[in-house]
Amino acid sequence: FDAFALIDTAFAGDGAKTCKILHALRLEGVAVYFLMAALVNQLRRARELAAGGNPRVARNRRQILAQAVRRLGPRRLSELARECALLDLQAKGMLDGDAWQSLERVLLAVAGKAAPTLAAEARLWRA
Repeated sequence: FDAFALIDTAFAGDGAKTCKILHALRLEGVAVYFLMAALVNQLRRARELAAGGNPRVARNRRQILAQAVRRLGPRRLSELARECALLDLQAKGMLDGDAWQSLERVLLAVAGKAAPTLAAEARLWRA
């Protein structure tokens, strides 16, 4: 597995496989920051596509992005981008909590699975 497989699986809406890949990558020692960067990059592209833009992505990824845009919509994509900003603070130790667990929740949200948001809990994690 690699970061791209993780992100593509989440954007394709497969929550179970997303968790499986994330756990495997964590065990392999992949840095949480690397996975976060890949996620934010795809969220930016999805938001651009949702706004009617033409993001530079491979054809197979464009289909996955379009599927996520239809499933999530522009507003939810923006909310997820804000979640990633909080996740970044958490990974840097500026918010309490486990960045890996939060990354999993954000990825599940991208996959369209219900999960509590970081924003809703951030006030409890302030260091």
